[in-house]
Amino acid sequence: MKRKWQNPKTRDAYVAAGTKNLQTPGAREKAIASVKANKTWEIASKAITPEIRAKVAKRRSDEMLAHIPREYRAEYKRLTREARCTAAEASEMIAQQHERDLEQFRRKVQHAVNESRRRSIDNAR
Repeated sequence: MKRKWQNPKTRDAYVAAGTKNLQTPGAREKAIASVKANKTWEIASKAITPEIRAKVAKRRSDEMLAHIPREYRAEYKRLTREARCTAAEASEMIAQQHERDLEQFRRKVQHAVNESRRRSIDNAR
């Protein structure tokens, strides 16, 4: 359904059909009575367990913080909540920290590679 709503023609057709159906005499009252009789809100609310709520919250958080690397999300939240930084400021700080950490990692890897090469040359002699 989500994909269908992305197509403007399909979306307009659904909206037009819904509008037309609800404009017929008594259709709105009939729809309201049907919802009340079937108690659809109770069925839906029973299906939502704490596990599902946690899963939805996690997914929502992942979507909202997609631009922040996972290992820095706790720091981002700390900056925005406790340090009272704006989202833009916190994002910039996290991006800078990420770059520094990547550079440090690259240096460590390069150092390890160089040491490995040096040892292999020393062992070959």
